[in-house]
Amino acid sequence: MKLVAIALLFATSASAETVRATIEDHYKLQDINTPITQTYCRQGSAGQSALEGMIIGGLLGKGITGDDQGATAGAVLGGVIGADKAGRKCWEETTYTTETIRVYDYSTFTFSHDGQTYTIDFYK
Repeated sequence: MKLVAIALLFATSASAETVRATIEDHYKLQDINTPITQTYCRQGSAGQSALEGMIIGGLLGKGITGDDQGATAGAVLGGVIGADKAGRKCWEETTYTTETIRVYDYSTFTFSHDGQTYTIDFYK
């Protein structure tokens, strides 16, 4: 926005001079990133998780004990643990929206005196 300042009067001992001056605001573009976090949930399959637990438990039980009874005990325990862990699984995902806005940066005061033009930067 350009504003014309009130005419300034510089007085010298011999005469007075009318000076025209302008004030101009300068703007810049700035990106604003806003996070948007959403929660997603999924219900696990108890049957699939129990089967996976039984297989892993059976292999571990057989490997630790070296016999089929250890494999059976490992499969039962693995199935119980697998079914228990099949519950609801939730996670969060964050995305960002970017908005570009125009914001004030600085202003300039420009005037001429004795044939010279001067510009002064300032902040409001």
